[in-house]
Amino acid sequence: MRFHMVNKVNTTLKKSPNSKTQYLVIPAAMTQDSQYPFGEAEEVEVYIDSERKELRIRSATRLKSATELQNERILSARHRHK
Repeated sequence: MRFHMVNKVNTTLKKSPNSKTQYLVIPAAMTQDSQYPFGEAEEVEVYIDSERKELRIRSATRLKSATELQNERILSARHRHK
């Protein structure tokens, strides 16, 4: 049996009733795919590609430079030793 990645779905933006915040609904068919790139509660960067008129999402964790990651490790180690 062959499976294919669900790499495109139509969905909706939901507006919060109490604020101007909008929520992007990502269907389970996409999030449960083994190749879905994000984990639960993972920090993501959301940005607008104005040339393409697209909203793009990418992992904020994977964007961090080696220096940023090293600095975080140092701070974490210092915090543990206090």
